[in-house]
Amino acid sequence: MTNRYRKFWRAPIRPLAVIKEIDPQTANLYRGVAIFIIAAHNFQHMLKGFAIENEFSFKRENFNTFIELISTEPLNSYTTLLSYFGSSLISIFIFLSAYGLSKRCATIDNISYLPFLTARWKKLVPVFGLTILFWLVYEGFQYGWSGPIKLAYWKWQAILFKLTLLSNFVPHMSLQPVGPWWFIPFIFQFYLIFPLIHQLNRQRKRGIILLALGVSSILISYLLRDSSINIYTTVIGHLPEFCLGLYFAHHKEVKITPLLFVAAIALFAMGNLYQIFWHFNYVTVLVLIFVGVHHFCHLIVKLPLLHRFFTFLGNYSMYIFLTNGFLREPFIDWADRYHHWFLNILFSLISFTLVIIISVALKRCEDILLRQLKR
Repeated sequence: MTNRYRKFWRAPIRPLAVIKEIDPQTANLYRGVAIFIIAAHNFQHMLKGFAIENEFSFKRENFNTFIELISTEPLNSYTTLLSYFGSSLISIFIFLSAYGLSKRCATIDNISYLPFLTARWKKLVPVFGLTILFWLVYEGFQYGWSGPIKLAYWKWQAILFKLTLLSNFVPHMSLQPVGPWWFIPFIFQFYLIFPLIHQLNRQRKRGIILLALGVSSILISYLLRDSSINIYTTVIGHLPEFCLGLYFAHHKEVKITPLLFVAAIALFAMGNLYQIFWHFNYVTVLVLIFVGVHHFCHLIVKLPLLHRFFTFLGNYSMYIFLTNGFLREPFIDWADRYHHWFLNILFSLISFTLVIIISVALKRCEDILLRQLKR
């Protein structure tokens, strides 16, 4: 073997991405990029013929439809790609929730359970409460002046299950009354188990413990795949992403090597074809997303206007997530009426602009409300 080839084989392999400690500003930037894609997905996948994502369950025919749409309707590639892949970005929010909490509690040996849950609940109540009230007014007035009261009466059961955080354990209730609201009970389930996982994560062999939790979660999700309760609207289905967030929080940097990246691509590709591999998709796609988002965020740091835009979206990401599900409806009807690729994008952007305006208004209302309560 010549010296040139020896040097080639002995040369260190450079990682594709080095994820260092994620400060709040960077986390906000990640959220901004993620919510932009998620909101676009939530619009595009509601268009006729484009509900093709394997978000909460696996259907092989969805991938077949995806390939067919890409090949037969190339001008609709924007809609097709977002519809099929866009929901994967929820992994970023799940990861960052675990990462941020773990960082904040890093010096705490024993978390006081009730005060911890109370603090988390107090953060969720104003956001979710204001969103529900706005939804009742926005949707209700189409039924007249008493419409909001009528809507509350018609949907009282779904609202009650959502407010009591039980909806994700009730068959056919997880996506009621508004689809994206499944996230509220889901994230609180993580808060319920976080103190226990935090204790386990402080053990010497925490890497093995987190791996065992993640693998156990995937196994349980596979065994309960035919359950009437959708496991992917519960914390069990997304425990691997939480565990990855906890793992990253305890390391100053994590390197994503080419080998890991290729393995993630292979596993994700298999997950589009076979159900048994699909249960790994959320955690494998998180590795792929991190490489993409990491490099994208490094790029937009050099573009101040774009950087400010995505950071701004990150600040309002929760309200955007909760309101886009019902504010999109009239625009989807118009897009379906014309069924043109350009109008799909145009109506999506108009809808997103409205979502941003309403999100800013609701956040201002929340700030005023909290200031009044502190007096």
